[in-house]
Amino acid sequence: MKKLLAIMVLGLLWSVSANAFFSTQLFQKDKELNLNNFFNFDITKYKFEDHEEIIGKDFTKWDGDPGKKGKDEIDFKMISVLVDGNKQKLKLRKFKDKMWLSLTLDGYSCAQAKEKVPSRFINKKHYKEYVSDFYFMKMHQIQFSYDTKNSRVSFFCMETESSQPDTNPTTLLRVASKKDKKTPQILPMKMISCQLKEAKTNMKNEWSQMKSGSYLTFHIMDDEKKLYDQRKISAGKIQTFNKDKIHTINQYKYDKSKKITFYNEYSIDRVNGSFTYRKKTYDPDPRFKNYHGVKNGIIIVDYVGSCEKKSEDRKF
Repeated sequence: MKKLLAIMVLGLLWSVSANAFFSTQLFQKDKELNLNNFFNFDITKYKFEDHEEIIGKDFTKWDGDPGKKGKDEIDFKMISVLVDGNKQKLKLRKFKDKMWLSLTLDGYSCAQAKEKVPSRFINKKHYKEYVSDFYFMKMHQIQFSYDTKNSRVSFFCMETESSQPDTNPTTLLRVASKKDKKTPQILPMKMISCQLKEAKTNMKNEWSQMKSGSYLTFHIMDDEKKLYDQRKISAGKIQTFNKDKIHTINQYKYDKSKKITFYNEYSIDRVNGSFTYRKKTYDPDPRFKNYHGVKNGIIIVDYVGSCEKKSEDRKF
């Protein structure tokens, strides 16, 4: 009887150890995540139906609640993993014509989350970090990407910047195909300084020289095809964005009881550096009705100038 019991115990132990040894899944549930394997994972070699090869058989599947998945997401399967001993979520996400492998890093500031990534996967040529000033709050962002032969890993972290630490920053790492348009290769922001040289208004339709020192600063984001202003927020809706030209329009609804600038239009020629800027301001002051060119209290100012690259956002 004792011999039989011993055989049964040994058989059970062998079964457990064998399952662990012969497990073929790439990422283990509730085990420390090997970030080297994550960054070098070639997602293009798999389909969503291969999920057991990637995250194993013991996973949490989508329960059908549309509120628990993202826009355009069809399905997902998820496991918990450990990053430096802390539990995080590793999710395989299915879309119509692609899939992502996403890792969340909860409980870290952006700087702390960045430190979890081995430095060999961070290249300054594919890195950007900035703070957007929305007046009522400031947002700090870090983004970078790392390419393998067919896949791309992107890192995104966003947190509020204030005297009190952000208790819930958002950090997400994603593995996707390099062909995925939603996962562009991250590029540093390009700062440019645009000098306003001449201006005219619809009150006096004549060009006049601007005072020296009239400049506007912009930040070009070629990876996301966006133009940011000096506060590193959107300069407006993109009308044109390519290697030769950037054209944006920012327009607001306005209250006719007070003076307000409600329209800004920027056009930058990336070939020769020429720059145009149109600004529209509503002013309820009845005196402006005496000007022939002013209609409905809207004052229009057109500026022309030139832009050049600027390496730093500081004097010295």
